[in-house]
Amino acid sequence: MAEAQPTKMNWQEVDKGLSALTPVEGGNSDARRGILTTPEGAKIFVKIGVNEHTKAWASKEIKSYEFLKENGYLYIPSLLATNDDATGFAIDALLAEDGWDWSDTWNKERLDATLAATDALAAINPDPKYAELLKPVITDADNGWAKLIASPEQQAALAAKLQSASGPDIIANLTSHTERSATYRVQHDTLVHDDVRADNAPWNKGLGEVKLVDWNWLELGDRKIDLAAALVHTHKSGFDVLKDYSDRLDPAALHWMAGFWLESASRPIWPGGPEKLRQTQLFAGLTALKLVEEISANI
Repeated sequence: MAEAQPTKMNWQEVDKGLSALTPVEGGNSDARRGILTTPEGAKIFVKIGVNEHTKAWASKEIKSYEFLKENGYLYIPSLLATNDDATGFAIDALLAEDGWDWSDTWNKERLDATLAATDALAAINPDPKYAELLKPVITDADNGWAKLIASPEQQAALAAKLQSASGPDIIANLTSHTERSATYRVQHDTLVHDDVRADNAPWNKGLGEVKLVDWNWLELGDRKIDLAAALVHTHKSGFDVLKDYSDRLDPAALHWMAGFWLESASRPIWPGGPEKLRQTQLFAGLTALKLVEEISANI
């Protein structure tokens, strides 16, 4: 039987146990992350920023959990403790031994629950006092197609990656892709997570619940882009989202996101960063373009 989770803790309790923190795999952050067992036997997840970048993201996550709890959002783990400068926090540990599935394995039940979590988020009408927390993360300035056409170096890097991945010759049609993407305007009117994928949306079949984590990109943003990102990651895993969810996909948003991912994939990873992230972005972009083709063929 799973141990009961604490409802609130003092950070000093967390700090005392950090030497015994068990690191966890996955994620694309340099932050210190792991599972800690409290003196009472409960297990909690701890994340601590280790540099300016990860400290800023941790601080935003803390504020996001507090904001979401204040608004009665149910699809999150409990925030248990934060350190004094709000650069580290502890939340419920959602463990495999307790039925939580973090794998990139999808079925209709899991996807329906995940989309329900994003729908509930989109239904929140935030107080204007949260404008700074929810300021735009993805904007028109992030149009990847426009960035690619302006950078011969990135075009060459992307062409090399596409060749090794046996991908299509996107560079030859870059002008057309850029012109098409210029007609899409990123909206900033709906609360979105912006990074819903399997390892940010653990599923508990026994409970019939999904919890969303990693709230670094929470914003008042574009619902179509949020759905495009979530469903592309699901489709890329092998679950056909077109069968039952084509009405949730906007081809223009999919095309815009394809450019966002492909441009990201063309950049070198930061020192010490996970090169697998660039591969993930490459195949997300290719998957998005394939979905655009398939949707267009069925219209």
